[in-house]
Amino acid sequence: MPNQQEPTTHWADAVADPVTEKPASTNSTPLIIYVLYVIGLMIPISAVVGVIAAHINKQGEASPVVLSHLNYQIRTFWWGLMWVAIGTIFSIVYIGYLFLLFWAIWTVYRIVKGLTLWNKSLPI
Repeated sequence: MPNQQEPTTHWADAVADPVTEKPASTNSTPLIIYVLYVIGLMIPISAVVGVIAAHINKQGEASPVVLSHLNYQIRTFWWGLMWVAIGTIFSIVYIGYLFLLFWAIWTVYRIVKGLTLWNKSLPI
């Protein structure tokens, strides 16, 4: 019987190719919503568009990573709206400007945190 050897593979074939390797999720909706939220810091209507998109895309989403980001984005919008409303009301007595400053810093923090975890394909 002839000598049958198993086909050999080169070690480089076993290494994943980062260019062709697909991320955990191919759904880019959370990324688009994060971008809309960034734009929303200057043009508020884009944040409204973002939260509507998050609510629409949340229905029937199977990926737990995408779903966690959509829930996070929805919470970010509604809590942010509350802080803006409180800040606007209390800006009459000038303390409201502290609420608005807090809201701006808090929103930027949540967007950066969400984008960082999204780029790593991790849930939030």
